[in-house]
Amino acid sequence: MDFASSSADFAYENELDLSSLMTPSTFIPFQEPNPSIPTIHCAGAENDGRQRIRETTTTDEIITNEDVEPKNKKAKRREIERHRRQEVTSLFGNLRYILPSQYIKGKRSSSDHVQEAVNYIKDLEKKIKEISLKRDRIKRSLSHSSSTGECSIRSLESSYCSCDGDTHINVKLIVCTSVGTDHVDLPECNRRGIAVTNAGGAYSEDVADYAVGLLISFLRRIPAADRYVRSGKWVRCGEFQLGIKLSGKRVGILGLGSIGSLIPYQYYPDVVSLAANSDVIILCCALNDQTRHIVNREVMEALGKKGVIINVGRGGLIDEKEMVKCLVDGVIGGAGLDVFEKEPGVPEELFGLDNVVLSPHAAMATPGSLNNIAQLTLANLKAFFSNQPLISPVRLD
Repeated sequence: MDFASSSADFAYENELDLSSLMTPSTFIPFQEPNPSIPTIHCAGAENDGRQRIRETTTTDEIITNEDVEPKNKKAKRREIERHRRQEVTSLFGNLRYILPSQYIKGKRSSSDHVQEAVNYIKDLEKKIKEISLKRDRIKRSLSHSSSTGECSIRSLESSYCSCDGDTHINVKLIVCTSVGTDHVDLPECNRRGIAVTNAGGAYSEDVADYAVGLLISFLRRIPAADRYVRSGKWVRCGEFQLGIKLSGKRVGILGLGSIGSLIPYQYYPDVVSLAANSDVIILCCALNDQTRHIVNREVMEALGKKGVIINVGRGGLIDEKEMVKCLVDGVIGGAGLDVFEKEPGVPEELFGLDNVVLSPHAAMATPGSLNNIAQLTLANLKAFFSNQPLISPVRLD
């Protein structure tokens, strides 16, 4: 599609509809009228704000080609330009998240401006293609090395490998952008002398805020109140049900790391006694062999019918199947869940419950947290390559 071929100006309006992506169709080509056709119907031609409609019914009323041809060309050109404006507007609206803001905001009207955007997209496509080719090459190399036993690192980029035995690896540092390291084999890293870092306190404040937000959302039934208004029940049924007071609640925290330590606490020796002396349990500890399903049915029964579970740690900390049963049967009062055992899968039974607040693992999702982790990652890499102590090392023993 050649945008530059048009000599007409295009009007780009502010605040375009950017709801979906689409591929614009090819512009309608201009076609010369056929002079061999004796009978001509001309409708919708404009002249000084008036419309004239001519329709031939007899040979006496036939309009000559010479009379109609200029008007016919003018009408067709207007129609072509109308289609072009519509399609360019749609294209730019749908490419809002690809093009820089100068191509979208404000009113621009030259076809040169369109060509600049097209060139930008072509460059972007070229870069994407290069990345895809590199990815495919790496996949082929890994597939080949796994079948032949050859070191994948050596086959890709290096002639030297420092690994022992038949298993080859050339990794000296693993930088995790998450707080949890349950996806890393820490004992094996320790055996091989591989250093590991995690997010440390990069997310702590935002995740702690989110835990409190989930608790308040459940107790005051904020999501349920939102649905109540949107569904029209407020108009039909009147006042919404009462919420639960937060002040005075006993909150137990399972996990006193960088997140849990930001909330005041009193120590209990085991999870069951913590639940028995709490109205709310907030889970923010690491997931490992010792903490998997640490909140089981016994803990939930100790928490009681009015008890609330808030999980901003890992889904595997809770026995999810038992939690669903306890929520449905009223063994516990409710839950605020930002994490699940098999993400992004969520037990369907939870969707119909009003005593649950669900969130898509978004507790740390703020610009501040993402900036923190970017800075921390760079600092760890800089320290590693400078033979300095790592900023947020993970204990491997």
